[in-house]
Amino acid sequence: MLWKARYLVVLVALTLALSGCGSKEDTAGKKGAEVITKPVAVVTVATGEVTRVNTITGKVAASMEVNVVPKLGGKVADVQVQVGDRVQAGQVLVRLDTTEIAAQVKQAEAGLETARANLEQTEQVKQAVQVAKAQHQAAKDNVERMEYLYGQGAISQAQLDGARTQFQVAEAQLAQAEANLKVADVARAQVLQAEAALELARAQLNNSVITAPIGGVISARYIDPGEMAAPTMPVVTIVQVDTVAIEASVTEDYINRLQVGQEVKTTIKVVQEEPFAGKVASVSPAADARTSTYTVKINVPNPEGALKPGMTAAIPLALESQRDVLVVPVQAVLDRGGKKVVFVVESGVARQREVTVGLEGEKEVAITAGLFAGEQVVVSGQHLLSDGDRVTLPEGGKS
Repeated sequence: MLWKARYLVVLVALTLALSGCGSKEDTAGKKGAEVITKPVAVVTVATGEVTRVNTITGKVAASMEVNVVPKLGGKVADVQVQVGDRVQAGQVLVRLDTTEIAAQVKQAEAGLETARANLEQTEQVKQAVQVAKAQHQAAKDNVERMEYLYGQGAISQAQLDGARTQFQVAEAQLAQAEANLKVADVARAQVLQAEAALELARAQLNNSVITAPIGGVISARYIDPGEMAAPTMPVVTIVQVDTVAIEASVTEDYINRLQVGQEVKTTIKVVQEEPFAGKVASVSPAADARTSTYTVKINVPNPEGALKPGMTAAIPLALESQRDVLVVPVQAVLDRGGKKVVFVVESGVARQREVTVGLEGEKEVAITAGLFAGEQVVVSGQHLLSDGDRVTLPEGGKS
């Protein structure tokens, strides 16, 4: 009886062990049968417009740039601006030392006073000429009268000779007065010359103060107090950046797509992702001989000064467009087996769908067959999908 009891205990233990193994296998089988889903993001297919563009690259430049060059050389006494300062037209930028020029002005003023004093004496010369002419005429008339009387025997030879001598004296005095009058004309010319010299000296004095020819921002400063300024070297550079000009080189394939006054969009990503509105200001009528490209300038308002000369700009040129077509993001379309396919989510399952694509733009592509408006197309996670995979959508159901 004892061995039977031991056999029964072993049998029960074996049964329990086998029962436990079967339970573990069932649990493992259930776990292996769990459904795996893949996270994706989708967009809803809708009608829209697709535009094919060619993007050209340009550089931001100031709408106007002026190198301020002094009209005369000299030692710099004062520089009143720094790089980045905003200036108005006519504002003082640099002052030159005026010690020598001021002395030249005083010298010219003194020369003019002397010339004018000499000229004043010409009035007396004019009066002397008039007196000499009157005396000359009187002496001449007297000689003629004396010659008549002498012919009548009314006067002596001595009296006639005396009249003739008086006429010769009057004639000599008139010649001298007229010669003096010519000297007066020279004095008048000297006054004009002195006035011109003074005007030039004063202009030089005014030129010692260098002012801004335009309003704008100081982009460069080339000189400091104590240095020598020269008429061939700029002292500062002023740029106008309230409106900037984007300069781009365009090939012959696209140049006729741009016209003066045309509104265009340009993107400067270092400033912002949103495009800036601009307008074509000029289109070169001839290609550059070296690059065979045409220079185009596009003016863009820059009231906040965020656009800086030298920045890179992207300018999309519309080449072709399709309207009222089904549109999906370009990343939704995959190449599989030489076919264009997308994944459409239907009741939580991704279905591979072959499609026919039309015009492809920078971000979107037109679908001409294979999709319907309102369907949900996968745009994120599609590269990891196979037909029939179950998927989960992010909160909200769309990307």
